[in-house]
Amino acid sequence: MASHTDLVKQPLPFNGTSGVYVGNGDSLHISHVGNSSIHLGTKSLSLNDILVVPQLKENLVSIAKLTKDNNCVFACFPWGYVIKDLATGVILLKGPVKDNLYPIPAHALSTSLRKFSCNNATFVAHTAKAAPCSTWHRRLGHPGSQILQQLVTDKLICTSDKFSSMMFCDACQARKSKHLPFHLSSRISTRVLELVHCDIWGPSPTVTTSGYRYYIIFVDDYSSIVGFIL
Repeated sequence: MASHTDLVKQPLPFNGTSGVYVGNGDSLHISHVGNSSIHLGTKSLSLNDILVVPQLKENLVSIAKLTKDNNCVFACFPWGYVIKDLATGVILLKGPVKDNLYPIPAHALSTSLRKFSCNNATFVAHTAKAAPCSTWHRRLGHPGSQILQQLVTDKLICTSDKFSSMMFCDACQARKSKHLPFHLSSRISTRVLELVHCDIWGPSPTVTTSGYRYYIIFVDDYSSIVGFIL
């Protein structure tokens, strides 16, 4: 959403009856609809279907729509944010956090947006909903309870439930678990492919870009050559 038609390309008048509802229950008038972009060198992120709402005090970008339209990841951290290409994992843009919002640097904005940002207006990405502590624990890479508690105390993250140091995490338990050692073997391979070790893992909670959920590893006992198949 933008506060001025100068922020979008070829704005079209909005003829609908919908409005933008804010916290006090008021409905703000939508005057136009248009598109824009965020320039990232040789690539750009599309900002489609921008609603022009003259009464807005901040220009907001929907994270859900940004990631869906551009096939990217928007990762939030206590210090700021990172936008990555979903297919390649390449970092497209980094930015800080300011007043609980994620401002997009002026140099990355299109010409019209950059010109308008000089007048103290900037696009910001806004996360409206608080998340459970368990969700923040996973988002931040499974930090310890003391670190998570400190982030809550410093109001760097917004949680929807009460923090508990007894929070249980399956992934953390699996990572810290131990297994019995393998039995010693006196067998010695004398040629390639005489003995092959293999291990399969899956299903992965995240599908690869090619649509796979499992992978298998083969290790030749004689040569130690490793084969990896999705």
